[in-house]
Amino acid sequence: MGHADLSALKSAIERVLASRPTPRDRELVQAALSAGTLSVATGEGTVAVGGNVRDTIIVTGDGAVVLRIDAGGRNVSIGGNADGNTIVTGDDNKTG
Repeated sequence: MGHADLSALKSAIERVLASRPTPRDRELVQAALSAGTLSVATGEGTVAVGGNVRDTIIVTGDGAVVLRIDAGGRNVSIGGNADGNTIVTGDDNKTG
């Protein structure tokens, strides 16, 4: 999708959100959703990913702390938040 197409899609999304979409706006948004160009997430702390996510840390919420270590080419990410949740991703992980 080219820059002009993204601009048209952004405008279409704005009109959809304002409850005044044209039939073409609906077509653009539906095509973007079908192609995976656009992902939608609703609700507090949600994340939408369209496509693959690699080597990425996604943090939602308040007071999050993330420590990322590259241990000899093996990435380990340890995160925590104000709710006391601990998230560990990577190879051969343990918490304790």
